[in-house]
Amino acid sequence: MRSTQIALTALHPDLKLLPSKISVKLNFWLDSIQSSKLLCPFKYNNALASGNNQHLSKSDRNFRYRRDQRLAEEAHAREISNVERTARHRTRSTSPSPDTNLSAQDPTNTSSPSTPTISTPSDISLSPGPSPVRLPSLLPAFFTPKPPRTQASPRRPPSPETSSSENEMAPPKSVELFRGNCVAEKAHVWLRTLEGTWPYDTKEEEKLYQFEKGLHPGGQADEWWSELRAGEKSTWAALLAVFEKKWPKPKVTRRTMDVVIEELNTNVLHLHELGQYVKDEDGTSVLSHVGWAETTRKLLTELPKEDEAMMLRGNIRSTLPVAFRRLLNDTGLNTWEKWLMAVKNVPLDAIRDAIEDNLHRNPQPEHLTESFSNAHISSPRTVQTFTSP
Repeated sequence: MRSTQIALTALHPDLKLLPSKISVKLNFWLDSIQSSKLLCPFKYNNALASGNNQHLSKSDRNFRYRRDQRLAEEAHAREISNVERTARHRTRSTSPSPDTNLSAQDPTNTSSPSTPTISTPSDISLSPGPSPVRLPSLLPAFFTPKPPRTQASPRRPPSPETSSSENEMAPPKSVELFRGNCVAEKAHVWLRTLEGTWPYDTKEEEKLYQFEKGLHPGGQADEWWSELRAGEKSTWAALLAVFEKKWPKPKVTRRTMDVVIEELNTNVLHLHELGQYVKDEDGTSVLSHVGWAETTRKLLTELPKEDEAMMLRGNIRSTLPVAFRRLLNDTGLNTWEKWLMAVKNVPLDAIRDAIEDNLHRNPQPEHLTESFSNAHISSPRTVQTFTSP
């Protein structure tokens, strides 16, 4: 310390006249740099806790702490960068370098990767002090260098495109032979199924051959085939014409609008059915109001002009219970799809609350009987009257 003061005095004679407070601060700063006690923020914290710097102001301590913290963070970043660069170099190398082999063969070689050091400012000339403190390794624990890449296996060549012959359709499914006179048989269903087993580019000769082999031997259809003229079964279009003439397509009879409207009015959802599960046509369990909406939708599709049938919404809405209608927000819904979707979206919890509220407002007879049985009605008390003499 004394040698440092003499060196500073030699640089500038007025340093002797510095106030005592500034001189104390300068001396403490020089001692700290020489002993390298403040180069690590953790040691700096220990110095603060021990009370060795009580003569420093709070601003000086904060400044030094921030400076040391910044230096430690920079050293940390440089160390991580060095380790990552070394790991990438080792990963890219396919064979170990000669230096690595020498270091592996020499057991006395205990050299470790260089760690960054913090040096003192270059503009201050100080007497030689202890060697600078090396910061500990601050590499995160989750960083693990990748192992060296082994010799990559040769890539498999791309498979060649399959030819058209390999990309054929699946084998045709079995189709029952067509008799032609059975009640359970549906001629055009059998023909459509048979056509569905053929590829789209099937030739006419193959279609005619498959059609003939799909007839039951000795059946009415087989006899009909044998009686056809050559021109009637020479092309597929001619065969379809005579087939439809022999077995005409069934005509779908549509119900009249009055019948559909009457069924819509009779499709009523009762209050005791709310919150219950029912089976739909597929056997799936759905809530009663969802099943009611699906039945209504199917009936509406039978109407000739479904969009113009929105005038029937009032009649169809009246088939729902009053407690359910209070939960339905159908204002501004001008299509059946939107209106029926609003019916399906009514939550189950709201339905149960509406049922309970309706039960309190309009108790059922069995609930009234239970309430009266639980009530105790006492006989009227007799009051004795007194007459004046």
